[in-house]
Amino acid sequence: NHSLKNLLVDIGNKSPTFELREQVVNEVRAEDGRSRYFLQAARIDRQRNELYDVTIYDVSDPTRHRTTYADSGTMAFNELGTDLYLTLHDGVIYEAGGNREGGFTRVTFEEQVVPLRGVGDILERRTGGGQRSDREMSISMLASSAREKEAEASEAAEELRARSLEAVRQALGLETEDADGEDGGGAVASTVARRTSTALPRDDLTESVALVARTKASQERSLRLTASRYRVEIHKKYTIPFACIVFVLIGAPIAVRFPRGGVGMTIAVSVGVFAIYWMGLIGGERLADRGIVDPALSMWTPNILFFLAGLAMSMRLGRWVATARGGGWDDLLFTLKRLAASPVRRLRGEGSA
Repeated sequence: NHSLKNLLVDIGNKSPTFELREQVVNEVRAEDGRSRYFLQAARIDRQRNELYDVTIYDVSDPTRHRTTYADSGTMAFNELGTDLYLTLHDGVIYEAGGNREGGFTRVTFEEQVVPLRGVGDILERRTGGGQRSDREMSISMLASSAREKEAEASEAAEELRARSLEAVRQALGLETEDADGEDGGGAVASTVARRTSTALPRDDLTESVALVARTKASQERSLRLTASRYRVEIHKKYTIPFACIVFVLIGAPIAVRFPRGGVGMTIAVSVGVFAIYWMGLIGGERLADRGIVDPALSMWTPNILFFLAGLAMSMRLGRWVATARGGGWDDLLFTLKRLAASPVRRLRGEGSA
């Protein structure tokens, strides 16, 4: 996933294939993204790579405008095919702006080479790996990141505990660390002295402690939720492949259970089973991301339930194969009605008893 994302980013940053059209103002962007040219040619001989009646507008510098006119020219790429060199013949260059306000320059030439760098169609790949999202990390990366976030959360909780103890000492007028006195009387006297000299106003102390508590508690919760998301991704890398086994275990009994329904009915039931599984998986993931449910429990519960259902259906597979009746849409509706009415029948039976 990470390599694919980097490739798509490189393709998105790549300029379209360079192509010049006759009697059209063609925009040419250079490799650096700042150099911009507009090129127009009355006629282009593509076999000889020659241009006739050429006009080039250089708008790279907003403070300086340069326009080049040439009777003809030739174009050629470098060996790598990335840079285009235009060799113009018998032309003139008009340039306005620059250091002199209102200045104007006119230069004639017999031959002028104009390099247009980075206009080729070669895809350049970035050397850096970039930052990975949680879905692009490997299992070892996710486990390491989860442990790191959990350690940071524990550190934040310890800082909150230490700050709370310090606030209690300040409220009692005690120093952070009591000095050892020579005897008990001296210790009591020094404690009373410290209590009267270092006590803080209650309002300021309460406000300070509350602010620190909210900050540290929010930081700890955020770190633990991040670690929980990493744990969810770790279990997803196992549960989704295991789901293939579960679907195979369920798919065969479904096809045998409804023989008269045809392929359409089998597909409909399979889509329903997959939808229920998907809702369970997504719901469990969201609960785990919010820290409500343990990541392992939320991600493995759908697999366990459907695996047990598949085992139960497989155990009854022989009886379904032996009978030739049933298996149509009417049988499916009858089965659903019976399942829906079974709790009512059970309650009636208990009431009569």
